[in-house]
Amino acid sequence: MPNPPDVSLTGPFQIVQIVAAISPTYGGPSISSVALHRALLKRGVNARLLSTSYQDDSGKSLTSQDALELTGRGTNIWLGTPSRPLKMKNSLKLLYRVLRDTRNANLIHIEGHYLLPNVYGYLFARLWRVPYGLQPHGALENQDHWSMSKKGIFNLLIGNAMIRHARYVAFASANEASSASSFVRADQAAIRILGAELSIPCAPVGSETNDQIDLAARVAALPRNSCFLYLGRLASVKRPDLLLRAWSKSIAANYGLLIVAGPDGSFTIDDLRQLAQSLAVEDSVVFIGPVAGPEKSWLYQHAGTFVVSSEHESFGLTICESMLAGCHVIANPEVAASVLLHEANAGDVISPMNEVTLAASLNSAFTNQLHVSQSGERARTYAQTHVTWTPMVELLTHHAHIQ
Repeated sequence: MPNPPDVSLTGPFQIVQIVAAISPTYGGPSISSVALHRALLKRGVNARLLSTSYQDDSGKSLTSQDALELTGRGTNIWLGTPSRPLKMKNSLKLLYRVLRDTRNANLIHIEGHYLLPNVYGYLFARLWRVPYGLQPHGALENQDHWSMSKKGIFNLLIGNAMIRHARYVAFASANEASSASSFVRADQAAIRILGAELSIPCAPVGSETNDQIDLAARVAALPRNSCFLYLGRLASVKRPDLLLRAWSKSIAANYGLLIVAGPDGSFTIDDLRQLAQSLAVEDSVVFIGPVAGPEKSWLYQHAGTFVVSSEHESFGLTICESMLAGCHVIANPEVAASVLLHEANAGDVISPMNEVTLAASLNSAFTNQLHVSQSGERARTYAQTHVTWTPMVELLTHHAHIQ
């Protein structure tokens, strides 16, 4: 996988990040790893990010153009091609690159926990006696896709050792840290909020809608506060089905527009489109499939209200992004980043979140447009000051002994 031509690939590298995949299909952890890499470079750190070109779990690779759009010029990112076993995000070329690039590093920063690239980072950190830290991105919690039996076997073989020898384990929230407190020492745990950044906006050009120009026209014809946005994998834990049911009970469904963006998960777009039809709201809901960074920014910019209907998230990077774009946010308190809404005196954190309470929140957002606008501005002001990569960059440079 070619790297951008204006990037120096010379070592030794002060900090080497290792992450299993950076495709936006994998959501916040992948997106944030690239953003952290850019923040390190901006800080003047000679940093390298090693990852794979997995586009999705099938083993299909990102095209060179897709990879360049994800990483951007002026970065120092290297992507290895997929190898079996694909479920473990393996890449033999990455194995060799980790061996070569970590030998003289000041610090190895391993993102994730239960995949082979993470194991490679740990093994070569121990071999070369290079200090390393972990950033599990929620992998140590029970809510992810790995069964507890598989986790138990992995931990017995190597996972516990990976945690035990780490200089630090970085958590995005107090909730995530608490869930891992039984096997992460207090002196290792480091709670650092993730930063957020937005790309230059560009209208969605995906293939899921019949007419993308019509989408832009529909959005342009409505006040911003009449547009609502769901953005994320269409997974059962994220409850897009709950949002559709609540939408059908709200007056916003009669006059507003709900945009549902994100790749298929346990639900497909067809599943949710059929649900919308059964609820008689298909005319007020648009499904646009997965979107890239510039398209996300356009959606945030044109949505007055961003809805996070998830049952649980160890952080919730999209909350940070939507706050930065000036959105009013509706969220479940089980999404850890919802605490930022309290701190910003913005948004609507509802508990319990069910069809009735979510519908009421949607109604309130639709009928109180001045409140929504003011809430969005408070969110933006807070995010510009507090939702930055500085805490994570300082953690890594401290352990890498970089002044």
